[in-house]
Amino acid sequence: MHVPSRLSSTFQAHEKAVEIKVKTEHDFNLEKQLLVHNAKVKIQEEYVQKEKEREVQDRIKHSSMIGESRVRKMRARDDLLNKLRDNTLEELGLIASRPDYKDLLKDLIVQSLIKIEEETVEVSTIYYSLLTVVCDE
Repeated sequence: MHVPSRLSSTFQAHEKAVEIKVKTEHDFNLEKQLLVHNAKVKIQEEYVQKEKEREVQDRIKHSSMIGESRVRKMRARDDLLNKLRDNTLEELGLIASRPDYKDLLKDLIVQSLIKIEEETVEVSTIYYSLLTVVCDE
């Protein structure tokens, strides 16, 4: 059977067109897969980066909370020390007005001197206390 050349050319052109179409679809699908893969990789990288940023923010927040807690504790401690100092000064003022203050001062000085076990010492005091101890003897 003899196929006219014109028909043969058309058939060959059609085969070539199908071949080109198949190749084009194949290339398109490969390119599409590559784009989808690259997009997935980019999304995963962005996710990893955001997760790292979130972890850093969590650490910063945790550190800030610890710092704030320490500041609160220091302020509370400072308040307690100030109250203790004020109460002590008030009580010392009351002790100085008691009649046995002179004996208390002498006993404290003697006890201190015994405790430090030094041959020579220098005692510093306020003038009123010195008069109390020295002048009454």
